[in-house]
Amino acid sequence: MSGARHVGVIDIGKTNAKVAVVDLASEREVGVLTRPNTVLAGPPYPHFDIEGLWSF
Repeated sequence: MSGARHVGVIDIGKTNAKVAVVDLASEREVGVLTRPNTVLAGPPYPHFDIEGLWSF
């Protein structure tokens, strides 16, 4: 059995969330999905929209 050819990368940043599939041989993104990483006002404090990230 050979090694993996592609890898999935999850990037949760301050303004955007991204899921990318990267080809290991060429080190290039094969597919990408992005969404804004919104901040909910609260309570109890400002926080990322966790439910929105899970549904993404």
